[in-house]
Amino acid sequence: MNKNLLTIMILMVAFVAPAIADKPEWAGKGKPTAEQKAAHKSVMNAKEDLDDEDSVDKLKKEKKFKKDKKMDDQLSGEVQGLESKS
Repeated sequence: MNKNLLTIMILMVAFVAPAIADKPEWAGKGKPTAEQKAAHKSVMNAKEDLDDEDSVDKLKKEKKFKKDKKMDDQLSGEVQGLESKS
């Protein structure tokens, strides 16, 4: 009987403590104002523009890398061809 009572008490403490905890500071402040929404939207658009610029740079680098690799492959093929003739 004491074990059951002890188990029930431990479970009650585990489940009731979070229910009576203080409300977080940020909770319950309501919906953002139109000004806050506009500011957030402008920040997200600016971030998206930066991402677009970065992706263009990445594409240019990838194209250059592929071109360089293709040139290397061609040169190594030519070298192998010359070695086989020797």
